[in-house]
Amino acid sequence: MKKTIFVTTRNTKGKGLVIAMILWFIICFAFIGFSAFNIIKGFETESWSQTSATILSSEIGYSTSHSRHGGSSTTYGAKITYQYSVNGVSYTSNTISYGYAYSSDHDAASQLVDNYPVGKIVTIYYNPDNPSEAVLISGIDSSTWIFFSFGLFFSIIGIAIVIYYSTKRKERSSKQIDITLEKTSFVPGDTIDGTVRLNLRKQKYAKALKVAFVVNGDIEVKSPRASSTSYEIYRGEVVLDVDREYFNESYPFRIKIPLDIFEKLEKLQEEGSIGMERKFLEWGLNKGFGNYVEKNKWSVQVSLDIPKKLDIKKIVEIDVSNAS
Repeated sequence: MKKTIFVTTRNTKGKGLVIAMILWFIICFAFIGFSAFNIIKGFETESWSQTSATILSSEIGYSTSHSRHGGSSTTYGAKITYQYSVNGVSYTSNTISYGYAYSSDHDAASQLVDNYPVGKIVTIYYNPDNPSEAVLISGIDSSTWIFFSFGLFFSIIGIAIVIYYSTKRKERSSKQIDITLEKTSFVPGDTIDGTVRLNLRKQKYAKALKVAFVVNGDIEVKSPRASSTSYEIYRGEVVLDVDREYFNESYPFRIKIPLDIFEKLEKLQEEGSIGMERKFLEWGLNKGFGNYVEKNKWSVQVSLDIPKKLDIKKIVEIDVSNAS
């Protein structure tokens, strides 16, 4: 009995969404990066040297922004300048604390200005390696944590959106290619007979339509720390068609599994980085450091090679057992 396997595919619809998500993540990472810098600097200020300073100016600053709909909003913050000296050298700074930012709370800004009136002698904190760098208040400003949480929260939302639309896209395009196989269990020397059927929603130009017999190697390390590695060992590929517009059509194919496929795989797995990794894992196993499981995955892969776009492709697993 023939077995029909529906292939997961990808297309390039939603370019606008991709651009929007890139901008989304740039903004989120900017918030996270800026906040992380202020968090690190805030921690550093807690171990900085102290000295006395004189408040030179202290006033409320404000910033007004206008929306395209004619509305406006105002934020407030303290603008405080102070003077101090280290080793006989005089310095001036207006940094209140790392991460300090304007907000809509006028009372908070007013309270800070009242706490630091002009002429008041206060204790400030300066960097002993760079005395020109100083803050009025040591530690991490609360607004820094707000910006950091904001960036982290919306980054998580962005990741969730990407996962959701990736899943929906795969579901919508899951029938763009069908593969019908005569059977799914083989031994070395067998021929894989099947048919590729395209069910594209519109004509697409592609450089080639290919079908391949692929063997992937998986190494799963059980201990001391679980991990896995996957790599392609062998590929036998057949080009079904080239350089044309593709739509709804069928292509029969035949791929022969080499009679010595297991010997080929063993030789290939002994070479290069794959072989080095196996030797390292075997050495660890002999030393009692842990164990691992290695297995091969056999599959048929069909791909429609679309220039400058995401190919339509899928790997479908089959079984190949060593002939007795």
